[in-house]
Amino acid sequence: MSVLNYSLGKNKKILFFGVNHSNSDFLQIKNLKDNLVKFNPDLILIEGGFERANFETEKESISQGELGFASYFSKRNNFELLGNDPPEKDSINFLNSIYGGNFSFLYFVLRNFSYFISIKKISSDEKGLLFAIEDFVNTFNEDIPLFSIQKFKEFFFTIFKKPFSFKENYSSYASSLSQNKKMKQATKRLSLFRDFYMFNKILNSLKEKDRIFIIKGESHLEIFKRYFKDFFE
Repeated sequence: MSVLNYSLGKNKKILFFGVNHSNSDFLQIKNLKDNLVKFNPDLILIEGGFERANFETEKESISQGELGFASYFSKRNNFELLGNDPPEKDSINFLNSIYGGNFSFLYFVLRNFSYFISIKKISSDEKGLLFAIEDFVNTFNEDIPLFSIQKFKEFFFTIFKKPFSFKENYSSYASSLSQNKKMKQATKRLSLFRDFYMFNKILNSLKEKDRIFIIKGESHLEIFKRYFKDFFE
Protein backbone atom coordinates (compact mmCIF):
# COMPACT_ATOMS: atom_id res chain seq x y z
CA MET A 1 0.00 0.00 0.00
CA SER A 2 1.32 3.45 -0.97
CA VAL A 3 -0.13 6.95 -0.99
CA LEU A 4 0.96 9.78 -3.29
CA ASN A 5 -0.29 13.36 -3.11
CA TYR A 6 -0.04 15.93 -5.90
CA SER A 7 -1.23 19.52 -6.31
CA LEU A 8 -1.85 21.64 -9.38
CA GLY A 9 -2.14 25.32 -8.54
CA LYS A 10 -4.00 26.32 -5.39
CA ASN A 11 -7.15 24.23 -5.71
CA LYS A 12 -6.48 21.07 -7.71
CA LYS A 13 -5.37 18.05 -5.70
CA ILE A 14 -4.88 14.36 -6.52
CA LEU A 15 -4.40 11.47 -4.11
CA PHE A 16 -3.18 8.17 -5.56
CA PHE A 17 -3.90 5.22 -3.26
CA GLY A 18 -1.92 2.22 -4.48
CA VAL A 19 -3.35 -1.03 -3.14
CA ASN A 20 -2.19 -4.61 -2.78
CA HIS A 21 -5.21 -6.58 -3.91
CA SER A 22 -6.48 -8.67 -1.00
CA ASN A 23 -9.74 -9.57 0.72
CA SER A 24 -8.05 -10.09 4.09
CA ASP A 25 -5.84 -7.01 4.54
CA PHE A 26 -8.04 -5.19 7.04
CA LEU A 27 -5.33 -2.66 7.93
CA GLN A 28 -5.20 -1.60 4.27
CA ILE A 29 -8.99 -1.23 4.22
CA LYS A 30 -8.84 0.90 7.38
CA ASN A 31 -6.15 3.11 5.84
CA LEU A 32 -8.18 3.41 2.66
CA LYS A 33 -11.25 4.49 4.65
CA ASP A 34 -9.24 6.99 6.71
CA ASN A 35 -7.72 8.54 3.58
CA LEU A 36 -11.09 8.79 1.86
CA VAL A 37 -12.61 10.57 4.85
CA LYS A 38 -9.64 12.92 5.31
CA PHE A 39 -9.25 13.77 1.61
CA ASN A 40 -13.01 14.22 1.06
CA PRO A 41 -12.83 13.85 -2.73
CA ASP A 42 -15.33 15.21 -5.22
CA LEU A 43 -14.45 12.32 -7.56
CA ILE A 44 -13.14 8.80 -6.96
CA LEU A 45 -11.65 6.81 -9.84
CA ILE A 46 -11.63 3.05 -9.21
CA GLU A 47 -10.38 0.10 -11.25
CA GLY A 48 -11.75 -3.34 -12.00
CA GLY A 49 -15.33 -2.34 -12.85
CA PHE A 50 -16.21 -1.79 -9.18
CA GLU A 51 -17.97 1.45 -10.01
CA ARG A 52 -20.80 -0.82 -11.17
CA ALA A 53 -20.77 -3.07 -8.09
CA ASN A 54 -23.62 -3.09 -5.59
CA PHE A 55 -23.20 -4.53 -2.10
CA GLU A 56 -25.84 -4.88 0.59
CA THR A 57 -23.45 -4.85 3.54
CA GLU A 58 -19.92 -3.76 4.39
CA LYS A 59 -19.02 -7.37 5.16
CA GLU A 60 -20.12 -8.44 1.71
CA SER A 61 -18.08 -5.66 0.11
CA ILE A 62 -14.92 -6.58 2.04
CA SER A 63 -15.24 -10.16 0.79
CA GLN A 64 -14.34 -8.67 -2.62
CA GLY A 65 -11.30 -6.87 -1.24
CA GLU A 66 -10.36 -3.26 -0.88
CA LEU A 67 -11.98 -2.33 -4.20
CA GLY A 68 -15.28 -3.82 -3.08
CA PHE A 69 -15.09 -1.90 0.16
CA ALA A 70 -14.17 1.34 -1.62
CA SER A 71 -17.18 0.95 -3.92
CA TYR A 72 -19.54 0.30 -1.01
CA PHE A 73 -18.13 3.09 1.18
CA SER A 74 -18.16 5.62 -1.67
CA LYS A 75 -21.78 4.98 -2.55
CA ARG A 76 -22.91 4.97 1.07
CA ASN A 77 -21.26 8.37 1.56
CA ASN A 78 -22.41 9.85 -1.75
CA PHE A 79 -18.96 10.25 -3.29
CA GLU A 80 -19.02 10.38 -7.08
CA LEU A 81 -17.50 7.12 -8.29
CA LEU A 82 -16.29 6.41 -11.82
CA GLY A 83 -14.18 3.71 -13.40
CA ASN A 84 -10.57 4.46 -14.32
CA ASP A 85 -10.27 1.57 -16.80
CA PRO A 86 -10.97 1.90 -20.52
CA PRO A 87 -14.14 0.22 -21.80
CA GLU A 88 -13.56 -3.52 -22.22
CA LYS A 89 -14.26 -3.27 -25.94
CA ASP A 90 -11.44 -0.73 -26.32
CA SER A 91 -9.07 -3.11 -24.54
CA ILE A 92 -10.16 -5.97 -26.79
CA ASN A 93 -9.60 -3.86 -29.90
CA PHE A 94 -6.19 -2.81 -28.58
CA LEU A 95 -5.00 -6.43 -28.30
CA ASN A 96 -6.71 -7.23 -31.61
CA SER A 97 -4.60 -4.57 -33.32
CA ILE A 98 -1.37 -6.16 -32.07
CA TYR A 99 -2.02 -9.90 -31.84
CA GLY A 100 -5.17 -10.54 -33.87
CA GLY A 101 -8.67 -11.64 -32.95
CA ASN A 102 -7.92 -15.25 -32.01
CA PHE A 103 -5.36 -14.30 -29.40
CA SER A 104 -7.46 -11.51 -27.86
CA PHE A 105 -10.41 -13.91 -27.68
CA LEU A 106 -8.29 -16.46 -25.82
CA TYR A 107 -6.75 -13.82 -23.55
CA PHE A 108 -9.96 -12.17 -22.37
CA VAL A 109 -12.01 -15.35 -22.07
CA LEU A 110 -9.26 -17.06 -20.06
CA ARG A 111 -8.79 -14.00 -17.84
CA ASN A 112 -12.50 -13.52 -17.22
CA PHE A 113 -13.15 -17.24 -16.75
CA SER A 114 -10.65 -17.27 -13.89
CA TYR A 115 -11.98 -13.99 -12.45
CA PHE A 116 -15.63 -15.09 -12.56
CA ILE A 117 -14.67 -18.30 -10.73
CA SER A 118 -12.80 -16.31 -8.06
CA ILE A 119 -15.89 -14.21 -7.26
CA LYS A 120 -18.09 -17.32 -7.42
CA LYS A 121 -20.10 -15.99 -10.36
CA ILE A 122 -19.60 -19.22 -12.31
CA SER A 123 -18.39 -22.77 -11.73
CA SER A 124 -15.25 -24.27 -13.23
CA ASP A 125 -16.96 -26.33 -15.90
CA GLU A 126 -18.17 -26.12 -19.48
CA LYS A 127 -21.19 -24.04 -18.48
CA GLY A 128 -18.91 -21.51 -16.77
CA LEU A 129 -16.59 -21.34 -19.77
CA LEU A 130 -19.56 -20.79 -22.06
CA PHE A 131 -20.66 -17.89 -19.83
CA ALA A 132 -17.18 -16.30 -20.17
CA ILE A 133 -17.30 -16.74 -23.96
CA GLU A 134 -20.77 -15.20 -24.18
CA ASP A 135 -19.61 -12.31 -21.99
CA PHE A 136 -16.76 -11.69 -24.44
CA VAL A 137 -19.05 -11.87 -27.47
CA ASN A 138 -21.57 -9.48 -25.88
CA THR A 139 -18.82 -7.05 -24.92
CA PHE A 140 -17.21 -7.21 -28.34
CA ASN A 141 -20.69 -6.82 -29.81
CA GLU A 142 -19.94 -9.22 -32.61
CA ASP A 143 -21.86 -12.49 -33.10
CA ILE A 144 -19.02 -14.47 -34.66
CA PRO A 145 -19.58 -18.26 -34.92
CA LEU A 146 -15.83 -18.92 -34.53
CA PHE A 147 -16.05 -17.84 -30.89
CA SER A 148 -16.99 -21.18 -29.37
CA ILE A 149 -15.75 -23.56 -26.68
CA GLN A 150 -14.14 -25.73 -29.34
CA LYS A 151 -12.27 -22.78 -30.87
CA PHE A 152 -11.23 -21.59 -27.42
CA LYS A 153 -9.68 -25.00 -26.69
CA GLU A 154 -7.94 -24.99 -30.07
CA PHE A 155 -6.47 -21.50 -29.49
CA PHE A 156 -5.46 -22.52 -25.95
CA PHE A 157 -3.53 -25.52 -27.27
CA THR A 158 -1.85 -23.35 -29.92
CA ILE A 159 -0.51 -20.90 -27.31
CA PHE A 160 0.21 -23.19 -24.35
CA LYS A 161 1.04 -26.44 -26.18
CA LYS A 162 -1.21 -28.49 -23.91
CA PRO A 163 -4.94 -29.23 -23.72
CA PHE A 164 -7.28 -27.07 -21.64
CA SER A 165 -8.54 -28.75 -18.45
CA PHE A 166 -11.30 -27.64 -16.10
CA LYS A 167 -9.32 -29.17 -13.23
CA GLU A 168 -6.48 -26.65 -13.55
CA ASN A 169 -6.29 -23.16 -12.01
CA TYR A 170 -5.65 -20.63 -14.77
CA SER A 171 -5.70 -17.46 -12.67
CA SER A 172 -2.10 -16.57 -13.58
CA TYR A 173 -2.22 -17.52 -17.26
CA ALA A 174 -3.51 -14.20 -18.64
CA SER A 175 -1.56 -12.03 -16.23
CA SER A 176 1.84 -10.51 -15.50
CA LEU A 177 2.66 -13.77 -13.67
CA SER A 178 2.13 -15.91 -16.74
CA GLN A 179 4.89 -18.34 -17.69
CA ASN A 180 3.93 -17.82 -21.34
CA LYS A 181 6.01 -15.03 -22.89
CA LYS A 182 3.28 -13.84 -25.27
CA MET A 183 0.61 -13.72 -22.54
CA LYS A 184 2.98 -11.87 -20.21
CA GLN A 185 3.89 -9.38 -22.93
CA ALA A 186 0.22 -8.79 -23.79
CA THR A 187 -0.57 -8.15 -20.12
CA LYS A 188 2.22 -5.56 -19.88
CA ARG A 189 1.05 -3.77 -23.01
CA LEU A 190 -2.55 -3.84 -21.88
CA SER A 191 -1.51 -2.42 -18.49
CA LEU A 192 0.27 0.48 -20.21
CA PHE A 193 -2.76 1.07 -22.41
CA ARG A 194 -4.94 1.27 -19.27
CA ASP A 195 -2.48 3.63 -17.58
CA PHE A 196 -2.44 6.03 -20.54
CA TYR A 197 -6.23 5.96 -20.58
CA MET A 198 -6.44 6.77 -16.88
CA PHE A 199 -3.90 9.59 -17.07
CA ASN A 200 -5.96 11.26 -19.79
CA LYS A 201 -9.13 10.71 -17.76
CA ILE A 202 -7.53 12.43 -14.77
CA LEU A 203 -6.52 15.44 -16.85
CA ASN A 204 -10.02 15.74 -18.32
CA SER A 205 -11.63 15.33 -14.89
CA LEU A 206 -9.48 18.13 -13.47
CA LYS A 207 -11.33 20.58 -15.72
CA GLU A 208 -14.39 20.20 -13.49
CA LYS A 209 -13.17 18.49 -10.30
CA ASP A 210 -10.78 19.79 -7.65
CA ARG A 211 -10.10 16.75 -5.46
CA ILE A 212 -9.60 13.42 -7.24
CA PHE A 213 -8.95 10.19 -5.32
CA ILE A 214 -7.50 7.37 -7.45
CA ILE A 215 -7.55 3.71 -6.36
CA LYS A 216 -5.23 1.52 -8.38
CA GLY A 217 -3.01 -1.50 -7.92
CA GLU A 218 0.36 -0.60 -6.40
CA SER A 219 2.14 -2.13 -9.39
CA HIS A 220 1.03 0.93 -11.41
CA LEU A 221 2.72 3.28 -8.96
CA GLU A 222 6.09 3.77 -10.63
CA ILE A 223 4.74 4.76 -14.02
CA PHE A 224 2.32 7.23 -12.42
CA LYS A 225 5.16 8.74 -10.43
CA ARG A 226 6.80 9.56 -13.76
CA TYR A 227 3.58 10.91 -15.28
CA PHE A 228 2.72 13.05 -12.28
CA LYS A 229 6.27 14.27 -11.67
CA ASP A 230 6.55 15.65 -15.20
CA PHE A 231 3.08 17.21 -15.13
CA PHE A 232 2.58 18.44 -11.57
CA GLU A 233 6.05 19.27 -10.31
